Amino acid sequence: MKNIRNKKIKNWHNGKHRTKKKTQANNKPKIIICCQGEDRKAIESKLLFELKACRPEFSYNTISGNWEPNIPHWFVKKHKKHMHHFRRVAKDHGFKN
Repeated sequence: MKNIRNKKIKNWHNGKHRTKKKTQANNKPKIIICCQGEDRKAIESKLLFELKACRPEFSYNTISGNWEPNIPHWFVKKHKKHMHHFRRVAKDHGFKN
């Protein structure tokens, strides 16, 4: 009886009780629902305005010898819902992914 109780406590502290909950949550399929048509263009222009207003991260291109602006990590996290269609617009305006 004591060994069973110790096992339960040990499993609780090792995080095994958490793994079951995470696997159940990860089994759900990801559904990307995003704007289309005119809504997409409006959101892309709003995001582009916000991206131009913030300070970009820069990376050095060794081939051309220039500093190129990157999309900041916090911006990608904040707008991850729209990044699959916004990266193309940002690239057209000189931002590197």
